Amino acid sequence: MRYLPVLLIQILILPLSAQEPESAKLLLEQTIQAIDEIQTISYRQHMTRSNPRNSAEIINDTREMVLSRLPEDSIVGARGHWYFLTSDEKGLRYEDIFDGKRLVRLNHSTHAARVYDLTEYPEFLEQPFWSHQTPYTLQYMLRFTLDNLSAYTLTRLKDTLINEQTCIQVQIRLEDKESMPGFMADIQPSPGNVSLLTLFLDPDNHYTLQVNLDNYTRQDPDNKFFTHQRYTDFRFNVAIEPKIFDTSEAATEGFEVQIMLPQNKR
Repeated sequence: MRYLPVLLIQILILPLSAQEPESAKLLLEQTIQAIDEIQTISYRQHMTRSNPRNSAEIINDTREMVLSRLPEDSIVGARGHWYFLTSDEKGLRYEDIFDGKRLVRLNHSTHAARVYDLTEYPEFLEQPFWSHQTPYTLQYMLRFTLDNLSAYTLTRLKDTLINEQTCIQVQIRLEDKESMPGFMADIQPSPGNVSLLTLFLDPDNHYTLQVNLDNYTRQDPDNKFFTHQRYTDFRFNVAIEPKIFDTSEAATEGFEVQIMLPQNKR
């Protein structure tokens, strides 16, 4: 009978332990695993960001995206079609079409098209000439973070609401250093710099409902540069017509085409 109090304590502790929130590291691992299950995806991105040339100016942007995973690609990790919507979200301002070998950028206001041929000019692969965050670049960044935990601080914040849905918050903090996002990730010294990447995760599938990136210096913390991206209208692993990623001459018909050159070819 003298063991009964110890047994009772163990019984009481077990349910409490089972209810402990998952660690930030485990949540990132679960998000990485969730992205592994996504071969195709379409969604809408609502972006709010500061102007890099004037932090007081706020820019709002809405895009629709269709992606098909390309594991061998080192730019965005996918064939993709990006639709940049007008302010009323009824028309198109731009389109980006990427098939893994060619990128076509269509400007609907000027009827100009820029074409980047990564096969003819592989130098493009060696420079961050084009930046789009996809689930696959995010996955790479999270893996990079977990491989370099001595540089980062991971914190699980309080759960919150996104689109009236409860979600989990995980924050990744980098101080006195900076890293290039996407597949160009690297850590460089940057005294006084603070970068905060906050992920808002769906508790059911651990996918990202919103991603916030905030940058500032300790000397001027009120002068923040940020990019906040909220995602809606998800469709996972849907069939996609290959023609949606067409970068042939048919894609630029009616546009004035400019063939872009790498910096060392200009």
